[in-house]
Amino acid sequence: MGILYLLVTVIAFVVLRIAFINHGRESCVDAYYWELAANAYREHIGRLPVRIRNKYLLEDEEQAYPPLFGFLLSRFPEDVVRQWGAYIAVLFDIFTILPVIVLLWVLGRLDQAYVTAIVVLICPFLLIYGKQINSRTVGQLFLVTGYAFQVLATATIFPDWGVASLWAGAILMSALVLLTHKMTTQLMIFIWPFWSFALGSMVAAFVLPLGLLLATLIVGRKYMSYQLKAHRDIVRFWNRNWPLLGAHMFKNSPIYGDKSHEFRYLIHHRGLRGVLVHLKKVVSYAPLNLMFLPELFLVPDLPAWLVVWYIGANVMVFATLFVPFLKCFGGGHYYVLNATVPAGLGWAWVMQRPDAMSIALFAFGSILTGYSIYMAWRVIGTMPSSHDENLESIINQLKTEAPSRVAAFPVTAAEAIANRTEHAVLWGGHGYGFDRLEPLYPVLRTRLSDVLRKYSISWLVWDKQYWDEFEPVLKQEGVSISPPVSHGNWCLARLSQDFDYHHPG
Repeated sequence: MGILYLLVTVIAFVVLRIAFINHGRESCVDAYYWELAANAYREHIGRLPVRIRNKYLLEDEEQAYPPLFGFLLSRFPEDVVRQWGAYIAVLFDIFTILPVIVLLWVLGRLDQAYVTAIVVLICPFLLIYGKQINSRTVGQLFLVTGYAFQVLATATIFPDWGVASLWAGAILMSALVLLTHKMTTQLMIFIWPFWSFALGSMVAAFVLPLGLLLATLIVGRKYMSYQLKAHRDIVRFWNRNWPLLGAHMFKNSPIYGDKSHEFRYLIHHRGLRGVLVHLKKVVSYAPLNLMFLPELFLVPDLPAWLVVWYIGANVMVFATLFVPFLKCFGGGHYYVLNATVPAGLGWAWVMQRPDAMSIALFAFGSILTGYSIYMAWRVIGTMPSSHDENLESIINQLKTEAPSRVAAFPVTAAEAIANRTEHAVLWGGHGYGFDRLEPLYPVLRTRLSDVLRKYSISWLVWDKQYWDEFEPVLKQEGVSISPPVSHGNWCLARLSQDFDYHHPG
């Protein structure tokens, strides 16, 4: 019966995931970059770093992001990635549950595998964030598989050659995490000092260092150094700028902003409001994760490795949301995904012999999960489109123009323009070079006219609903533009030929 429930859960997940992908397709942005990255990996097969040429003005052309996900996408035809990329990601999430099922089978809890699947797959965060191509769930797949291998290696039920194979597999998985996703790497490093003690095996202490060595051998010392340099670059950037994450580029700008304008869309609000916003997000993204917390004190026979895994993931959730100097390591709500697997394993443990309190907690968490999914569906339906028919008209017009340089506001539109046209865009943030991004993002700290001069911008695209003062500001700063062509709320204008492209001084 447990296997039947597991199959029903997987089918329910696939249906929900496809529904969310179709429902939220128009609000996705990340896919535009990953399609370009996949093309670059096709062109530079076997060479690192790959280059995305003449596209992003505010970052290095050499791509410093961990390379494995881009390489995996490049193994699919371009049309498949463009049309079906988000659906391919569904397979990675199903693959993630497979090592968990094997682990439960070996530990004698296979009948409760469907409980783990409910917690891991029917997770609001996974449905919301998984509506577009991303490397986060692939990093999660490798992390979970590596941890499962290590737990199995210490289960003392395998012959020596089987144990050695599991440790080798764990080393490989840690290398793949390092080559796939930065935030998952940070979590793996955070848990590492405690992991070998939780497993009762000093061999586990060598898995991460050997994984780093293997990853370096795969990509080369020079590229690994470049990748780590880029990682440090983004951490330093967000250490300086996390208070402005989510701010309006112009309305909250020290140059163009109005001090009375509310910072209403900030990720990190101050005071009690900020605490409540973060708590609401953590609870709504994975209710069954937090509902498991009391079980740590109610269930005496939970294995140490499961406790360390669960606590480590959730410490990263809350530390990167509430501790100021740790917020540069990424939004804690993203680590919620990593916490769902140990929570799901824990619930499988509990539900083998559930008591009334455990059943009540799981039922309440399930109700909250259903409500969060319902609310997420409503919110996604009202999100502004990153590529509506009016922007499509602008892009079609830009396609007819000779390759040049385009500034688009909001900057999310720059991704579609870079992907769909031959133009370069005033944007970056995918790899190394965040010092170039900082004068523009999160808020504009340099006069708009100076930015346009510095990067020799030829075309300006803007959304009047985003900021309705583009034309007055350009006129005030002496920037001449052609009469704007409007498509709905989107405008396109060419900077006049007599505009001084030489940066002052």
